[in-house]
Amino acid sequence: ERRSSKISMIYYSINDRPTEDISEYPDKREYLRIFHHYEIMTWQNYYAWTEDHKNHLEYVLNENFKKNIFIKGFFFLEGGKKFNPIKQKKTIVCFPVTPTNPVVNIINQRHSNYTTYQNCRLFVEDIFNHFNNLDILVYFKLKREFNDQSNKEYNKFYNEALKQNKFINLDPSTDLEDILEKSDLIISAPFTSVSAIAKINNKKTFYYDPTGTMNRENHKKAAYNVPIIFNLDDKII
Repeated sequence: ERRSSKISMIYYSINDRPTEDISEYPDKREYLRIFHHYEIMTWQNYYAWTEDHKNHLEYVLNENFKKNIFIKGFFFLEGGKKFNPIKQKKTIVCFPVTPTNPVVNIINQRHSNYTTYQNCRLFVEDIFNHFNNLDILVYFKLKREFNDQSNKEYNKFYNEALKQNKFINLDPSTDLEDILEKSDLIISAPFTSVSAIAKINNKKTFYYDPTGTMNRENHKKAAYNVPIIFNLDDKII
């Protein structure tokens, strides 16, 4: 900026809203700004994914700084390993959320009432049980490998279910563009950005909330027009 350079903010993710119900907050705009540090962003240009994303940025960015917001869609910034699905009735790829180690949450002063071990486990368990009954082996793709910050109980549950052949685990580095091209359905935990990307690319997709709690107005906005479902049935495929 000091050298009069053109600076643009490009988003690799738009999962920037809380999973909690914020309807009771007196100043929702200020809460959303602080939640993702929008109040300190001073870039000149922002590349939004969709019209809704642009509207959100206009709402939360600091109005005291001059800015331009352009709708550019999603950028596939990098490739990865090829996705080679097995032959079966449908190819379904799911994107879970890994809960954080509770100790790490305390240290970092971060907490979510939604992304708990119980809820994250239920997302995975519900899906593989439902589709196993339909003779479909689903794929799960983690954002990254488990590490010291991952919830140990979830790590154990996930790996034990994998050993029992409940689902197929994809390498986190598997190419997302290839996954979207070769899959019939994308199911994400709220509100991972993959379903928003799938929607932009005209791929059938849902957010699955096994708790039935993601039904507030701010949740609908966080979904960016991707349907949120609370039950799994044969109709979704």
